[in-house]
Amino acid sequence: MALVVRAFPAHSRKAAEEFARELKERPEETRRFYTGFNVRSESWFVQETEHGTLVIGVTDIAGSVEKTAQAYQESDETFASWFKQRVCDISGVDPNVTPLGPPTEMIFEFHDHASRPA
Repeated sequence: MALVVRAFPAHSRKAAEEFARELKERPEETRRFYTGFNVRSESWFVQETEHGTLVIGVTDIAGSVEKTAQAYQESDETFASWFKQRVCDISGVDPNVTPLGPPTEMIFEFHDHASRPA
C-alpha cells in the first residue's frame, strides 16, 4: 500500500463539489479510470482556511507511485484528459506537469504499536 496525500487550492468549495458530483454521475468511467491507474481508493476532503479553500486528496495506490504518476501524466485517454482538465480548472494545478499535485512531504508520523494486537 502506498498512500499519496496532497492538498490542492480550489477556486471554491462549490467547484470541488461540482467535480465530485460529475464523477458520481459517471460511475463506470470513474471506476475504470481509477482502477486503470492501480488506485484502490481515493477520498477528497475540503478544508476552508483563511487563505482559501483546499481540497485534500488521499489516494491508496497498489504498486509504484512513480510509475502510476507517470502513466497518469502521459495519458491522453478521453476520460483521463477530461479529469486532468477539471483538476486544472478548479485548482490551477496542471496534472500534465505535476501529476501528484503540489509537492507534499511528510514531516511527522505516529503509530501506537503498543495498542495493536500481536
